[in-house]
Amino acid sequence: MTDCAETTWRDSFASVLEPDRHLWKPPAVGVCQDPSDVYWQTKGTSAAEAENPVYRPEYDLPIRTLPSPVDTRRSWGVLIHQAARVSSVPDENAINEHRLQVLKCDFSDRLVSTILDQDFEYGFLSDADRVVAEQMKVNACVTKQWLNDLFVTHFGNAPVLVGLLRVISRLDYCTIRPEGLLMTLAALKHKNAEVRECAVRAVEAWGTYEALSSLKHLRVQEAWLQEYIAAVVGNLEEAERVAARSEDQPRQMGTPS
Repeated sequence: MTDCAETTWRDSFASVLEPDRHLWKPPAVGVCQDPSDVYWQTKGTSAAEAENPVYRPEYDLPIRTLPSPVDTRRSWGVLIHQAARVSSVPDENAINEHRLQVLKCDFSDRLVSTILDQDFEYGFLSDADRVVAEQMKVNACVTKQWLNDLFVTHFGNAPVLVGLLRVISRLDYCTIRPEGLLMTLAALKHKNAEVRECAVRAVEAWGTYEALSSLKHLRVQEAWLQEYIAAVVGNLEEAERVAARSEDQPRQMGTPS
């Protein structure tokens, strides 16, 4: 694995950190509170505990927790609380950029190699599925961006695209949307028939109507694939009609929906 210009992105990320490049500074007592800034923490923290940084693997650096939060709430499965504006606090863009670089440096080659070295079987989880699922648990937003970047980078490599499409098709649609849908719509126009087939399979697996219009107007040279597309379109249209009737039925019966 080659080093990823560590002096570039680590130094740029460090510019928003304390001089020691690792610890966040708690706000001074009595300063005005600004709800636009947040400090991340995993639990209630005493003043003594605030002096010790907590290592957060998803950001690959220690994060200092804070005592006496102003407004604690749960967001995206992580406890956060609002605190005073402090110039040394990294913003979320910097944190996400750091996480994206970690994925590109440490996981891109691994995922591509895994895709190329193994045989995918529908109905069975692969090592590539496990790699992506684990990273989705850590940071879903950045992981989706990373997968999209891989898709664009390897758009001319059909075996890699096939593997990526099979991986994302096994994720929950609401979790992988919108990047998953955009990748799939682009793959429907790919010159490789297997890539197009995997894109159709992804739409079928998700059962989403958002790709229905694109499928209805898609014309391919392969007769077997055109038949498959027509079958998926028919199933989605029927599911859409059933869903519409289910929504209308309570109103027709005079029952509140």
